[in-house]
Amino acid sequence: MLKTILSILVATAVFIPSNSQAAWWDIFKKDNKTKAITSNKAQFAASSQEVAIAQCRSQKAVTVAEKQAYVLRKNFYPRDRFNYDIFGLSLKDESIYLTDLFVKLTAARGGFDTECESVLCIAQQTFGKERALTNLYMLAKYKLNFSTLASNDVKRGWGFADLQLFENALSGLPETVFKGSTVYNIYNQFYPGPSDTSHPGLYGGVEPSYKSLTFFPAWFRLKDTHKKEYLIFHEIAHILDLKNGRLSDSKEWLGFSKWEMVGFKEWKAKNKKTLLSRYSEEAPAEDFAEAVAAYRYAPNKLKATSLEKYNFIKEKLFKGYTFESTESCIKDKEIVISKEVIDQNSYNCENSSYGPYKRHPEFIKACFEFYQTKAN
Repeated sequence: MLKTILSILVATAVFIPSNSQAAWWDIFKKDNKTKAITSNKAQFAASSQEVAIAQCRSQKAVTVAEKQAYVLRKNFYPRDRFNYDIFGLSLKDESIYLTDLFVKLTAARGGFDTECESVLCIAQQTFGKERALTNLYMLAKYKLNFSTLASNDVKRGWGFADLQLFENALSGLPETVFKGSTVYNIYNQFYPGPSDTSHPGLYGGVEPSYKSLTFFPAWFRLKDTHKKEYLIFHEIAHILDLKNGRLSDSKEWLGFSKWEMVGFKEWKAKNKKTLLSRYSEEAPAEDFAEAVAAYRYAPNKLKATSLEKYNFIKEKLFKGYTFESTESCIKDKEIVISKEVIDQNSYNCENSSYGPYKRHPEFIKACFEFYQTKAN
């Protein structure tokens, strides 16, 4: 009896290690390599339905006002507010922190023809109010740079609907997982590595050596927004892996599925029962990203498949934080400014370092919130 071998190209999100980037793409270009389906596992660790009903996903978008309040409050040290001259601009009574964010967002831009004297003013003139605050917020909170002015080669910006998917994917995550100061540029169909890597079956990829994450046309063609969100989180999991010292390379992680290298930079897991999906069978880094995605969207599935991996991610990456119930979700606490904080910090918060005048009320409020947060 003639047996038909069904082969497909697995259209997926890929982590591209810098030390094997050329070899990986050479395989793809040489023979358009396909994989036979030999597993009854799902392609990914969590389904669209599981993403939709997962705990700790934000039920509402972060408003422009909330983004501005966060950006102003974050690392608000009033004593560092001095005057700066950058890009031909004279910024008055500005924060070193906000200035640094603006420089990262506009690294590829030349001079600015404006009379603005603050980062918020020039950022809103450059990007528009909503996009400016979204760019500042994502960079301040998650160290992700969505600006089209971050690189001379970037041509395509991000639509607000897709940016909302990123916010959905990141909502509920503790900021501590984005440790370190490294910023990743998030590109729309622009890959900073080899020029011919936009394969039609590829959703996205992280390039560690360029500190970048690119999403390709296949991702943009998807109609299922929950699948798009899942793929975002899968790629963010690779970034978290890198930011936390390449946990997927650790002896402990490799041991869970008994990963070993076979041939030229190819991996094989001897204990496949601990692998969640077809894609997690590719390599330890993909196994890790899929497990982290399951920890976020389908924690009980990960527990049932490998309790060791669940506990490893809980301890090493999320430091005990879980996504199993509404009680475990991070909740934004209302900041109530006490009279004591106002009395102790009124001079620093209310008076500008540039001339004898009072600061704008929004800056004063952000300053008091900063000190109240420290007091709490």
